[in-house]
Amino acid sequence: MAINDKLLFKQALSAEMFSPSTGEMLWTLEDLKGVNISFSADSEEKTDATNAVIAKYYQAKTAQVTGNTSFFTTSLIAAQFGSSRVDATSADKITAPVREKIKIGYSSGTTVNTTVTLSQIPVGTSGSEIPFIYIVDKSGVIVGKYAVGAEASSTKFVIDAANKTITLPTDATTIKADNYVLVFYSYATATGCKIDNNAKNLPKSGTLWIECLFTDICDKNIEYHGWIVMNSAQLSPETEIPLDKTGDFPFTIDSTVDYCSEAGQILSVVIPEVVASA
Repeated sequence: MAINDKLLFKQALSAEMFSPSTGEMLWTLEDLKGVNISFSADSEEKTDATNAVIAKYYQAKTAQVTGNTSFFTTSLIAAQFGSSRVDATSADKITAPVREKIKIGYSSGTTVNTTVTLSQIPVGTSGSEIPFIYIVDKSGVIVGKYAVGAEASSTKFVIDAANKTITLPTDATTIKADNYVLVFYSYATATGCKIDNNAKNLPKSGTLWIECLFTDICDKNIEYHGWIVMNSAQLSPETEIPLDKTGDFPFTIDSTVDYCSEAGQILSVVIPEVVASA
C-alpha cells in the first residue's frame, strides 16, 4: 500500500540518543510535549545600485529540535550537564545533605532535655561535623545560634557523630522544651543517586531518533510509525530546571555537520510502508 503524499501528524512518541561509535543508547524520553524542528542557514545577499536584492546565497544549513518532557528525567538532565548519573552503593556511598528540626522536649517530668538525637551519622571533620545549630521557637522564629565546641557551655554545643547525638548548650533562655533544634549537615548514604554539573564537561554528541505517529489523511484509522533521524546531534547545555510541581523540563538538540555522510546529512524523515499496530 503506497503512502499518501499528505499525512496527518498525530504524536511524537519517543526520542533516543545513541553513541555514534558503539550504538549504545545514552538516554531515552517517552513523554514528549511541544516538539518542534526548526531549520536555518547562513545567507549572503547580492544587491544592485539601489540596494535591491538580486540574489540570495545560502550555506551552512542547520536544524534544531526543541521540546519538553513532563518528568524530572535523571538520564536526560545528566546528559544536558555532560555527566552521568551516579548511583550509590554500599561500597561507593554518596554524600547527601539533610535538614532536621528536632523538638527539644523533656527527659522526665519538667526536666528539659540536654541532648537531641539525629537521624543520620554526620560526616566531616571529627568533632565539628556540624558547625552550627539554630534554636527555633514554636512560631518558627530563630531565637538562638550556637557554634560547636569541645564541651557544652552557654555558647557552645557538642557533637558526637558516632552516636548521632548533640549535647545542647546550657543557655536556659533558649534551650526550652517547646523550642526546636534546627540543624544542617551531610551524611553518607548507600542509596540514592547524584548528578554533577561542572564547568568542564559538555553534552555528548550522538545519533538522534525521534519516533513519530502519522495517520492517513483519507482514513485516519491507518497509522504509520515514522522516524526523524539526525545522525550528528548534540544536546544543548543551555536549559532550565523548573522547581515547581506543574513545570515541564525543556530540551534543545542541535544538528552538527555529519562529515561521515556523503552529502553532510543534517536530518532524515523516514516513514516505512508499515501500518502501525493498534
